[in-house]
Amino acid sequence: MSASQRVPDLILNGHVHNYQRYTWHIGGREIPTIVVGAGGYRNLHSVARLGGRPLHTPYRPEGSEATLEAYVDDRHGFLRLEVTATRVTGKYYAVPSGTSDRPDRMDVFHLDLADHRLTHD
Repeated sequence: MSASQRVPDLILNGHVHNYQRYTWHIGGREIPTIVVGAGGYRNLHSVARLGGRPLHTPYRPEGSEATLEAYVDDRHGFLRLEVTATRVTGKYYAVPSGTSDRPDRMDVFHLDLADHRLTHD
């Protein structure tokens, strides 16, 4: 990003079979980076543990420019993005489990495109 002198508003990734949301802090901007890969492959991948225990969010490893804000690694799900001229809203839902017939909202974020700041519900 430094060579091009451009910074994206949002980064979307797939492949890993779970959901993860990171925030990169670059040049005074907050850039959400989303890994969405829990859409159907039956073997979900666990997020790395710290000392054998699940990570508590937010989690920012020492020396990193990114903070892990949220993750879901034990249920399939999907991300819904709502985009306007001034804001991007992301809502991650886990598919129903047990007796529920509705998806559970597991994460939400709002990116203000004018000041590149994130807020959460």
